[in-house]
Amino acid sequence: MDSRWRIRLGAMGAWGVKALESDEGLEVLGMVEELTRGRDRVTADELVAAARAEGLLGDDPAVDEYLYDMTALALAEILIGDTAHLADPGFGGTGFVGTPEGTAALIGWLSQLRDGPSDREFRELRMDAPQHADHVNSILDALSRMNIESEVRVAAEAFERALLANDASRIAGFFTDDWVYVGPDGMVAKSDLIEWIASGRLAHYTMEAVGPERTVATADALLVTCQRVSTGAWEGDPYTADEWITDLWVRRGDTWKCAFSQKTPA
Repeated sequence: MDSRWRIRLGAMGAWGVKALESDEGLEVLGMVEELTRGRDRVTADELVAAARAEGLLGDDPAVDEYLYDMTALALAEILIGDTAHLADPGFGGTGFVGTPEGTAALIGWLSQLRDGPSDREFRELRMDAPQHADHVNSILDALSRMNIESEVRVAAEAFERALLANDASRIAGFFTDDWVYVGPDGMVAKSDLIEWIASGRLAHYTMEAVGPERTVATADALLVTCQRVSTGAWEGDPYTADEWITDLWVRRGDTWKCAFSQKTPA
């Protein structure tokens, strides 16, 4: 075994619960090292596409192929950062980012490992052991949270583009009907904000995040808090704001909408 991929195991020579602690996992590690070389960021879409290009992952999670199952689990472990057991993974400087399509593909695959036919090879070999079942469940839970965050990130980025374009009708589409904003001066209703933007009374010019987001997820909601610096104009007078902004995003059918926003001066 290449020393770069040596695993910290309680018993030398024994494979553990994780897919990365397997021969199939070592193939995935080698592929990911090549993919990440010299890069700061790799997405879930890229991980899935690279595995398929290498013949390590198929297109249909219903297909019973042990190599594909182990690859999907190994990719999921890498994506969520479950790699502390690797002595030197070779991609320590690269961040892995959930994206809706790639993350959903892995969720679909791991759902087959957990809920698929009992005669599936992976389930016969692994899922009877409680520690293996618990591991798959924990990875699925983490992927589901990541998928919510990636879907909301797409919606939030589109909302920010509409906001900086000062497009009142597009902005309104990102809010629930009962959306409110709470700030130091009290509450603002959706109708008031949209009217201010449409009339030009309020304009947004720039908005930049300062530091990482803090998120709390449930199945149908995501609370996002981040410090942001923005510029704009109120009644023609320019302003600069440095604020902690919290947005509550809720699932509405196949879309995500902002139901509540709160700002506190930083």
